[in-house]
Amino acid sequence: MNKRIITKSGEILTSSLSDECCACITKNNHNGYAQINCPKDLTNKRIGYISNNNGQLYACSDHSKTTKNFKDSINVYSSYIYDLQIVKRQVVEEVSKNELQRVRRVVHNLRSINAHCIQELYNFIPQERFTHNINSTIDIVKDAIKKNNKDAALTFLRIAKFNGSMKAEFSVYEKLLKDNPVLTPRSYKLRDVIMIVLHMFFGDFSSVSVRVVVDEYYEKVLIDFESMQVAFYHIIENAAKYIKPHTEMNVKFSIQNEYHIVEFEMISMHLCDEDIDKMFNEGYSGINAKKSGKSGEGIGMYRVKNLIELNNAIIEIKAGDKILSYNDIDYSNNSFIIKIPIK
Repeated sequence: MNKRIITKSGEILTSSLSDECCACITKNNHNGYAQINCPKDLTNKRIGYISNNNGQLYACSDHSKTTKNFKDSINVYSSYIYDLQIVKRQVVEEVSKNELQRVRRVVHNLRSINAHCIQELYNFIPQERFTHNINSTIDIVKDAIKKNNKDAALTFLRIAKFNGSMKAEFSVYEKLLKDNPVLTPRSYKLRDVIMIVLHMFFGDFSSVSVRVVVDEYYEKVLIDFESMQVAFYHIIENAAKYIKPHTEMNVKFSIQNEYHIVEFEMISMHLCDEDIDKMFNEGYSGINAKKSGKSGEGIGMYRVKNLIELNNAIIEIKAGDKILSYNDIDYSNNSFIIKIPIK
């Protein structure tokens, strides 16, 4: 049965009938009911119209076997108009609340990242140095870079990382939080995509004395660059945060069963069974991550899985069971594996 249900205030709750069909029902029903030959497809149909204190119902059906069945059906539908209003209002409010929460999270993250960028600049060159002669601004910056070129390089890399993080926030909003995300799959060297992200985190790995070893790999993959780069960003960000200091992270490549395989292998915070089961749930943070005080909002790996699946790829976790203790935190040998189809 096709129908249109309208509230007393004129809001359409649901409709599978065109305006033309509703006009036909209004014109041809007699005391709320009629049986007509449809002017559109010339088939015999039952039509009905009910108006009550809660709203209006238009109905049209070529499947009802008897007049009684049809009338019983439209009476039932009309009796639920008020309940449908309540349900729709609750659904709309919940969807709006969730969307607002997501937008607020993106805005909050962008503000936080922007503050980090500004802080990095003023840590390198104190803000008060720019309050005197405006004409000396370039000379102040040049002089600071000459005297502290290593700090300048590290500041540059940290700002590049924060810019990458801002790009990730924009991309996540475009790819995951909006309907019908636009993907532009093209051919890229897989190793190059990962290296672009790894360079952003050079300072993070260096600060905990972690050496990153990346295999050579010259194969190309068909991916949407932006979404996959953000997925790798979150994986590497987590690696830099949770890896055991004074160790190595190995990035390995291979081809297996019609997939390009990239494996991030490292000694990082131990993953228990619950962690593995809930790793990709939005809002979940691992037990040892919480214990270390390094856990965030628990959305990184949730985003990773969604972004990777947009590219028809797969992510798997291979968790180690041999535990190493360091600074009262349990570590084990873990691998994060991404499988990208060979097209």
